[in-house]
Amino acid sequence: MKVKLRFFGTLALTHGSEIELELRKGITWGEAVDYIFQKFGLGKINYKEGASLMAPGYLLLYLNGRERPPEWPVNEGDEIVLAHPLVGG
Repeated sequence: MKVKLRFFGTLALTHGSEIELELRKGITWGEAVDYIFQKFGLGKINYKEGASLMAPGYLLLYLNGRERPPEWPVNEGDEIVLAHPLVGG
């Protein structure tokens, strides 16, 4: 099945801003994130703490505009967003 993968910030500069990604039917959100992190060299994800082990708390992960638990199903046509949070000073 196909989903839309969108990167923002420096991730978009490295990987492009939008990619159509093929995922297996029946994949969960946690499995999809794991696959994306491996495919694009983003490290490993720690679901218990909800952050990337490579950069804890430095990536926002959304499925169709919302945070979802790892067991949430991913469906054909869904949109996955990976972005760095905005930081002010």
